[in-house]
Amino acid sequence: MDEPRATEDPGKAAGLTSAQVLSLLEPDQLVSAKRHHFGRRTAVPWQTVAFWILRVYWVAVLVVAVLAAMRAIKG
Repeated sequence: MDEPRATEDPGKAAGLTSAQVLSLLEPDQLVSAKRHHFGRRTAVPWQTVAFWILRVYWVAVLVVAVLAAMRAIKG
């Protein structure tokens, strides 16, 4: 029987879901698996632009909400 390669998901080779694989781990293995961080992905240029547009939109909505609240308070 062929062993799964290092790049393959071991659960996929055995026909298990990730939840089933996690349930089979020992407590120290589970802690180690949960502590593994992948870090941030680098965004492609169009994603960076989209995020900046969303930030500007959020600030504009916040300004409109504050102005509406101030007008409502003043009468």
